[in-house]
Amino acid sequence: MSVMTKGLGLAAIVAVLGGCGMMKDKVPGGTTGATGSTGTSSGMGGGMPSACTDDKGVEDLGKQMDEKTFDAVVASHNALGFVYDAAGKKPDADKARATAKKWQDNKDKSPKGGERIKVVKTATESIQKETDGVNTAAKTDAATQTALKSARMELRKALVYVAWGSKIGGEAGPKAKDAVAANKACATKTTGVVDAAAGLSTLVGNMKSTYSAVDGAVKKAGGGEMTEAEKKESEGGAPAGLGI
Repeated sequence: MSVMTKGLGLAAIVAVLGGCGMMKDKVPGGTTGATGSTGTSSGMGGGMPSACTDDKGVEDLGKQMDEKTFDAVVASHNALGFVYDAAGKKPDADKARATAKKWQDNKDKSPKGGERIKVVKTATESIQKETDGVNTAAKTDAATQTALKSARMELRKALVYVAWGSKIGGEAGPKAKDAVAANKACATKTTGVVDAAAGLSTLVGNMKSTYSAVDGAVKKAGGGEMTEAEKKESEGGAPAGLGI
């Protein structure tokens, strides 16, 4: 079953960059809201709002979401590496793990902003595809079991991070509404973060489906259920209520 891509269009991705302060958001007659500069428009009796100077913390929420998505980028590629191991594709496995390590060790070289959501989505799609192939092969040897169990652990970590980011994003909507009610210019600064939260929410649903597929593959290969200790390890101090 392919991972759905609904909710992660180009407009949302571009908007993430704007909401996290990674693209400049101009307001009429002024400079960027991201820098906190102010300005008023000319004409129309000066009725246009000044630049957004109080976004009610929405931009900061966007940065927190971006951090969790970065963690999901790393974990999802580690998961992909283990699924490739189970499929007997060592060169692909080595490449996936090397990419995860490169990004983890050199964060400045990792995908940025909305690209992170896109990268996790793509990795999840690849995990689903390879898992389907492993299931078809019906391998039950010890090496396959170990690889699939490791993939399950890493994918659960990635899912937790994305769900965590989505939970943070749940605060963005109401705060953005308050900010825009106080100053319409804040719409430009907050819309991207709200769109990113929606993108993460969609990704959570997609990743849950793929996680179920990997979990099923582990059981089919004879690897059994994930233990409570393993679940706790995969959660990495995440808050309760993520629905994972």
